[in-house]
Amino acid sequence: MPRSWAALSAAVLLLTGCGAPDVAGSRPVDISLVGGFVQGPDPASLDPLPLRPIGFTGGAPLLWASDEDLARSLDAVAASGSTRLRLDVAWPLLEPERGLEVWEPTDRVVNAALDRGIDVLAILDYSPDWAAADPALGLTSKPASAEEYGRYAGSVAAHFAGRVTAYEIWNEPNGSVFFAPWADPELYAEMLREAFGAIRAADPDALVIGGAIGAVGDNHNTMNGLTFLRRMYDAGAHGYFDALSVHPYSYPGTLVGTEQFPDGALHMIADMRREMIARGDDDKELWATEFGSPTDEGAGIDEARQGELMTAFVHEWSQLPFAGPMYVHEIRDRLAGSTNPEDNFGVLHRDFTAKPAYEALVAAIEVGFSSDPEHLAMLEVSKEFDYLGEALTPVYPAHDGIGRKYLAQQFAGGVLFGTEQGYVASPSAVSTAVLASGYLPAGPYVQGMQQLDVDGGARVFHSDRTGTFVVRGAILEAWTPEFGFPVSDEYQDGDMLVSDFEFGTIRWSPESGATVESR
Repeated sequence: MPRSWAALSAAVLLLTGCGAPDVAGSRPVDISLVGGFVQGPDPASLDPLPLRPIGFTGGAPLLWASDEDLARSLDAVAASGSTRLRLDVAWPLLEPERGLEVWEPTDRVVNAALDRGIDVLAILDYSPDWAAADPALGLTSKPASAEEYGRYAGSVAAHFAGRVTAYEIWNEPNGSVFFAPWADPELYAEMLREAFGAIRAADPDALVIGGAIGAVGDNHNTMNGLTFLRRMYDAGAHGYFDALSVHPYSYPGTLVGTEQFPDGALHMIADMRREMIARGDDDKELWATEFGSPTDEGAGIDEARQGELMTAFVHEWSQLPFAGPMYVHEIRDRLAGSTNPEDNFGVLHRDFTAKPAYEALVAAIEVGFSSDPEHLAMLEVSKEFDYLGEALTPVYPAHDGIGRKYLAQQFAGGVLFGTEQGYVASPSAVSTAVLASGYLPAGPYVQGMQQLDVDGGARVFHSDRTGTFVVRGAILEAWTPEFGFPVSDEYQDGDMLVSDFEFGTIRWSPESGATVESR
């Protein structure tokens, strides 16, 4: 589509801050403007970004592993260059009867980790029969009492003060698998409050990690992660955690490969971060306390592909400015020769030989930086649009309604698009309409309007007083500023296609063309 002088003038307005959201002032980077699109710098000229810390989950099996297997597992963590371990500090094992505390199995693992310079993130999870809401459901029953759970959390923190640096409050409470019989965000918020107070009283330096929320939608086993977080906040969780944790599984694809799914991990993370910002927790990190993929031939994931998925996640997660540490699930396969994917999440085989995934993680930890050119370029260009704010997703590939490929990245204040013409941004309300339209912006957002790149013409209009609407084709051609902004979507009235505006109405049909009615 040819770019007009009007579009170029509009882009100049954008870059000078007139009639559009302001843009950062001049900086010593090689960024230019061509035909209304920002042209990014040479990615090779940009500094790489550090990766977020990478840890490993050991799970409950470490608690009953032989001394040899425990040593080999933790040696593998240390040899990778990692200094983080996520470990179940299971209530049923520590306190099989109320007041009867059994510390030796957990002390053994924690001390072995510390001997290797590995910090422990302790998961305070599972219910002993005497403390379960329903003992018939086993150790995955939710607790009967938040106060009793808080007492247990405080006891653990007192015992491990100075040895354990962080405590995670339960594991995936937004589902029946680990919080039977069903997710209960109100009880969880109460547990979080009780545990936070007890842990801080016992060890003021310890971190309390809330959540461990599965980044999933509603199904027969789980509650939508965003719904759980909102209800958790509504029940009083704010102020009772130092970071929020999430489990953003995305296999058999990558994290950015879930872009097409509204409840997929990519959008779930962005939506949860928006909720944190809205609730005043924008200063808190989001930790990925489980990520990974099984080797699963049935899903097309051989050992090489498992390594590729691990590498992709490490770099994609590190693109998020609010991201904290990430923990690989898990160190070692649980059963040799099993066809059950749950047994094959390990980055080591059962005999401790390394899979390609382990080697990929070792390489990532050793390098310590991400040099993804698409991300570095998008990050630099995003600084030209002050209204975008914080990035909420990694850079992800997509395609419009007619198959044209582009890159996108969601921000707190909108979306940045990378197209064949260059980079262009849309503020939040407008970007929602742009994405829903299935077409790309044809130029910058200026004075409440953004043109779409589609045959026949289409434009997004936005103002706080009227809302956000798309006007298309012949009605757009007939529109003039005297009509003001649209106040309705296009609708059918008999054989006429109609759009209502602040100061008039435009009607169109193939037989009569466009007619205008001023008010």
